[in-house]
Amino acid sequence: MQNSGKRRPIGRSVDLEVVSPPLGEVVYVLSSGRKVSFFRIHIEAEQVEALTYPHEMNKRIAEDLTRPSLELLISSISIQQYQPVIAQKIEGKYAAMDGSRRRQSAIFAGVGLDVLYCDEELTKAEVKSLSKELQSAKEHSIRENGREFCSLINDNPDLSQEQIAEMTGFSQGYVSVALKAWEIPQSLVDLYEHPGDITKAQFKELEKVLKHMQSVDMSLEELFSSIEIKPSTSNEEVTNFIKEASGLLKAKVPTERPVKFLDVSAKKWANSKRVKDKTTITLNRATDAEYSLIEAYIKKVMSGEA
Repeated sequence: MQNSGKRRPIGRSVDLEVVSPPLGEVVYVLSSGRKVSFFRIHIEAEQVEALTYPHEMNKRIAEDLTRPSLELLISSISIQQYQPVIAQKIEGKYAAMDGSRRRQSAIFAGVGLDVLYCDEELTKAEVKSLSKELQSAKEHSIRENGREFCSLINDNPDLSQEQIAEMTGFSQGYVSVALKAWEIPQSLVDLYEHPGDITKAQFKELEKVLKHMQSVDMSLEELFSSIEIKPSTSNEEVTNFIKEASGLLKAKVPTERPVKFLDVSAKKWANSKRVKDKTTITLNRATDAEYSLIEAYIKKVMSGEA
């Protein structure tokens, strides 16, 4: 056979090098009743970030998938990936419907990624149902659920929180807290190493911080300029640092321990404690006569007569 001498298109040749041929086929029956084929492939490490991305219907918040929060999964996926990422192939790239934590962990670890993808168009309902059925990893965070609830309201503005609770299986109180958690600016959440573990109580504290900042006309930029979060800082500590930086919580000034300067016996002693310009002297078991002498001497010292 004669060689035509034609060069292969660059895009196609790159794609062939970094993505293995399909390694197997799985057929899923979707919520609509349709049967759709999914094909297993392996994407090499250097192209995972370029060829994959979170599907628009994926509930995970990409910015919240930090290295510290994925530490265990990064360690695990560096050795072996137990479950593939479930994706839809869209315009040559793979949109992860389920497995965004595995995807981000593979990127952090610098390893390849196993993907199970379909080529067919899927409806929003099919994607949502499939993602819910396949989810086997960590439960979604309050804020991730809040984003989904907000999306439901955007699609149907007449939807009440009570109706959302009935649709999703959560309590109305949880829906309310989750929606408020989603309203917290991402830049504030980014201060946490483990944003997915921020509790309902901590989100309520952040809500108070934002209201206080608004009342004193303080911007987020001003807040960030006066706060420094070191690595491995717990979520509780970060919340307190934010409250202190905003002025909502006054920083605690370490108090000096009383210093015993006279020890006559186990029951008769005197100590003093000094905080800034204030000195407190405590006399234990001092007689009236002793107290009168001490009081008279203090008066002389304070007036400059002694």
